[in-house]
Amino acid sequence: NIYWTDQQLDVIEVARVDGSYRYVIDTTGLDKPRSIVVHPVQGLLFWVDWGVAPKIERSRLDGSERQSIVSEDIGWPNGLTIDYENDYLYWCDARTDKIERVKFDGSDRKEIISASYLQDPFAITVFNKSVYWTDRTKDGGGIYRAQKNDGSILQVVRQGLGMKIKDIHIYNTQRQQGTNLCSESNNNGGCEQLCFYLGNNKRKCTCAHGKLAEDGVSCEDFDAFLLYSERTIIKSIHLYDDSNPNQPYPAIEDEENIRNVIGLTFDSTEMRIYYTDIQKGNIQTVHYDGTGHRVIVS
Repeated sequence: NIYWTDQQLDVIEVARVDGSYRYVIDTTGLDKPRSIVVHPVQGLLFWVDWGVAPKIERSRLDGSERQSIVSEDIGWPNGLTIDYENDYLYWCDARTDKIERVKFDGSDRKEIISASYLQDPFAITVFNKSVYWTDRTKDGGGIYRAQKNDGSILQVVRQGLGMKIKDIHIYNTQRQQGTNLCSESNNNGGCEQLCFYLGNNKRKCTCAHGKLAEDGVSCEDFDAFLLYSERTIIKSIHLYDDSNPNQPYPAIEDEENIRNVIGLTFDSTEMRIYYTDIQKGNIQTVHYDGTGHRVIVS
């Protein structure tokens, strides 16, 4: 799975790495979430929040067991990274101009790089014995590294890169090792759509679209939902669960066949949507999953 934050919508989402089964993890209590990192072996998710009450939070990969682990003496937490070897979380703060680290439960907090050396730290990563970060204003914008345990042996990797310098990551096969019950080798944990590893040799199947069947792994169709159109897209929302931000079925978009939808209806027998398109000047039908477009009247 791939996770991301959206600070305009204040939401954390996930999808399979091919972009399928997009699913909202959480929308509550978020205020400008930014950097997010995953520990798939331990089943943990960490993210920073830039809002009125800045903090670093963690949860299980499905959003459960959410808790704040850093909420004091923190301003504009930008970059976030995991030291997989030693179970530490590192971050850089563009307001305090520091690089710090804590254990996954928020304990053993330590300052690694002080404000005397940083000006506008933006992104950070850790590999082997070093911590690497970007600074958008120091030395005209650059990339730096130091010893991850105490910040010693400070070195300039690149400088004069300008304000355009942003994120940084280490690519190495040793950077993230291990597996869990939801891996490809474990057939996605036997789950039809999304599999979330919860740690302690436990996993949870979830349906991005549809509802979880009694077998706990497959997904089945909802028997009721609300359809609506937004000109060039057809969407759905839950009929009996207003608090659920996920769509019962994937949104349907088609630049060739959907230009300006005015009216629509649904055939539950064949699971097809019928709609009128005022720009195309016709009546069309499409399967609820977006396949099988067909013109009925033109």
